[in-house]
Amino acid sequence: MRMAIRMTMGLVLLMIVAGSVRAEGVLSLESTSGAAGGNAAVKISQKGAKGTGALDIEISFKPESLEFVKAESAEVADNAMIEANAISPGRIKIAMMDLDGLSGDGAVMSLHFKIKAADGQTVPIKIVSARANHFDALVEIPLKTEDGQLKVTAHKELLSPMLIQVFIGVGTVIIILFLLGVYRGSRKRRAAA
Repeated sequence: MRMAIRMTMGLVLLMIVAGSVRAEGVLSLESTSGAAGGNAAVKISQKGAKGTGALDIEISFKPESLEFVKAESAEVADNAMIEANAISPGRIKIAMMDLDGLSGDGAVMSLHFKIKAADGQTVPIKIVSARANHFDALVEIPLKTEDGQLKVTAHKELLSPMLIQVFIGVGTVIIILFLLGVYRGSRKRRAAA
């Protein structure tokens, strides 16, 4: 009898411990690129943190290279409320809440930056801290974090403004010559008739 009670209590304890252990999730900043002087969106993605209802994230970057513009929800968190604020130059604090829990793995939000860095530079963007809570059980979900970077490329214009003006000028001359030729041709035909 005692043995059965001990085994039952052991199984119950094992089930409680197994049920309270949650799989570790990964929160990552996706590396991307953007043109010098332009804008870039850096996605924050999650993997394996099922049922995330709240995220509290702090991000750091070089303020002389990037300027934070805004944060907005992405595919996985389309119903989420997001609040992002610069807490100091080069640091932003982001709070996200979704009452239904995030729908799965993938992009949670996009951070938009104005690129101040020069062509060829690589700007690291780091997750300083991150906490996730389950939407229903109100327990913290363990997170691993992965930092990202933004590679600055040369600003490439399809055509320079001066080249566009040359094309417009040449096109205008060709159209005028064509219309002039049509007009003269019609006058010669009328004169011959």
